[in-house]
Amino acid sequence: MGVTDFDALYKTNFNYYTQIFLFCGIFIAFAVKTPVIFLNT
Repeated sequence: MGVTDFDALYKTNFNYYTQIFLFCGIFIAFAVKTPVIFLNT
């Protein structure tokens, strides 16, 4: 189940390694997606 309540998401504490793992995953996703946008135009 997902949570869309921003207060609940903001108050969650992730440890440092979880934050780094999530950042790397999101960074890689956008690094792959951004060049693909220009190939479709």
